[in-house]
Amino acid sequence: AFDGNDNLYVGGDFTIAGGVSANRVGCFNISTNSWSSLGASSSNGVNGIVRALAFDGNDNLYVGGDFTIAGGVSANRVACYNISTNSWSSLGTGGNNGVSGGNFTFVSALALDGQGNLYVGGDFTSAGGTSANRIARFNISTNSWSSLGTGSSNGVNDYVHALAFDGQGDVYVGGEFINAGGIIANRVARYNPLTNNWNTLGIGSNNGLNNRVFAIKVIGSDVYVGGSFTYAGMRFANCIARFNLSTNSWNPLGTSSNNGVSGGYAIPRVNALAVNQQGNVYVGGIFNQASEVSANNVALYNPSMNSWSELGTVLQNGVNGPVHALAIDGSGHVYLGGNFTQAGSFASTYIARWTPSATNVEQIDDEMPSNYSLNQNYPNPFNPSTTISFSIPTSEFVTLKVYDVLGREVATLVNENLNAGSYSYNFNASNLTSGVYLYKLQAGKYSETKKLVLTK
Repeated sequence: AFDGNDNLYVGGDFTIAGGVSANRVGCFNISTNSWSSLGASSSNGVNGIVRALAFDGNDNLYVGGDFTIAGGVSANRVACYNISTNSWSSLGTGGNNGVSGGNFTFVSALALDGQGNLYVGGDFTSAGGTSANRIARFNISTNSWSSLGTGSSNGVNDYVHALAFDGQGDVYVGGEFINAGGIIANRVARYNPLTNNWNTLGIGSNNGLNNRVFAIKVIGSDVYVGGSFTYAGMRFANCIARFNLSTNSWNPLGTSSNNGVSGGYAIPRVNALAVNQQGNVYVGGIFNQASEVSANNVALYNPSMNSWSELGTVLQNGVNGPVHALAIDGSGHVYLGGNFTQAGSFASTYIARWTPSATNVEQIDDEMPSNYSLNQNYPNPFNPSTTISFSIPTSEFVTLKVYDVLGREVATLVNENLNAGSYSYNFNASNLTSGVYLYKLQAGKYSETKKLVLTK
C-alpha cells in the first residue's frame, strides 16, 4: 500500500526489513531507499502474519492478518496505524475489538469505500461482538461494526480472500464460498450497501467461478478476477477472467485454450492484480506461462489488444518464486512481494521493483504517413547504439522487439499506443554480445522484421 508520499507499506511474515527491526509490517521510503518500522522500537508492528493493507489517504494505515497485538495494543486480527502519531489502535473497544471466531480466524482482505467505511474479509463469525460471517463493515466515525446482509444468512459461508469497489459503491467479494447472503454465489459476489442485498456475477447455477478466488480489480465496467479456477460462468478461463457488468457475461483473457496463465512448479493460480494508468493489468501468482508467452510468476495483460507480455526478456523474465502482492506507484513502477530470491537477473529477496521500459521512442514527424514502414537501422553494423525508425498511418498499439537468431526475445523497445506519425528509437545494445539480431515491428495487423548487426 502507498501513502502518496513515496512510502510503500509492506506486510507479511518477517521480523527484519532492510536490516531494521520490523515485526510483520514495515515502511520503505522510495526517495531515501530506506526501511523503517511502524511503532515504538520495543513493540513495533504486530505479533502475527499480516495478510492485507489499506491506506485511507488521511495518515491511517489499516492492517489485517492473524495477529492479536499491534504496537503493544490488543487488536484482534485488524488494527489501525497512524502515520503522524506513530501509534496503533484497535477497531472497536474492549475485548470485542476486531474480529473473532471461525476455523482459523484471520483477516485476508481490506477495502475502503471512500465514505468512511472499512470492509474486512477473512475467516471469522463475529466483528466487534456482532454476528458477521467472514465479511463485515467497520464505520470509522462511529467506531462500530455491522454485518452485510440480514439474520443468520449475512455474509458468506466460507473464506473471503479479496475485496474491491466499483465506481457505484458496490463491493465485490471473492474467496472460497458458494453462498452469499442466502443465494448461490460461486466464489465471487457483489454486495450493494444501499439495498443491503447480495447478487451473483452471472446467471443460473453456473454463475461465478469453479474454484477459489484470491484477487479482484474493477476497471470501469469490467471486473477482473484471479484465482485457481478453470471456468468462469460457462467459459474456459485459466486462473483469470473478466466479468463485464454491462453484458453480465464472463470472458477469458487471451485467445484459444491457452488463455490466462498456466504451468509452474505447483497448481497454477493468480494471487494479485494491479492496474496502471493506461488500464493495463499486472498479474502475479504461480505460473510460467501467460497465454502463449513465457512468463515467470508475473505478467502484463493489455485489454485493448487482448494480449499478454512478460516482464523482462524471454530468458530472464519475472521472478523465481510465487508472487503474493503487487502495487504500482505514481511513476508507474511495479512492486512485487512474494517468496522469491531472484527478479530477472538480479538477486532480490522477497520484494522487488519492476521499472517498465521508458518511453524512449521519439516522434519525428506528426504528418500522417500513407503506409506502414520499418526502416533499416542506422548505423549498421553498430557498437553499441543504433537508431531504428518506423511509420504508422493510423493510431495503433505498437510493439518493437529485438530477438536473437534463435528467435529468443532479448529486448522490448516499444510496447504502447502511438498516434499516427513517424518515430525513431535509439537502441543501446551494450548488454548484448556481438552477433546478428532481428528487430520486429508489430502495429495492428502490420508486421515487419529486419536484421541488425552488433560488432564489439
